[in-house]
Amino acid sequence: MTLRGVVTWSDERQPYFYLQDASGGICIRRDPGKKAAPAVGAALLINGVSARGAFAPEVELTTLAELGLMVVPSARALTLEQAQSGAQEGRWVEMRGYLHR
Repeated sequence: MTLRGVVTWSDERQPYFYLQDASGGICIRRDPGKKAAPAVGAALLINGVSARGAFAPEVELTTLAELGLMVVPSARALTLEQAQSGAQEGRWVEMRGYLHR
């Protein structure tokens, strides 16, 4: 499969990053030994194969082409119930709440 989108989350220490386009977001699994993790805001063209994730589909990266930079989309506000449904898995979201000790 081929995907084109913007990196919304990435960490060099992790073997995955998140890519989002207008239709949604998805976890992209990468081989950490092959290439550095892409930066947040990087526009990418991804080739990969679909794979079973922990609870949502993922893509196992085969090739990656950097296309420049894109603006990261605005975070979508979610309620606790929406977050628990998993329907927004892979999307850039925000939640508000209180932390108690």
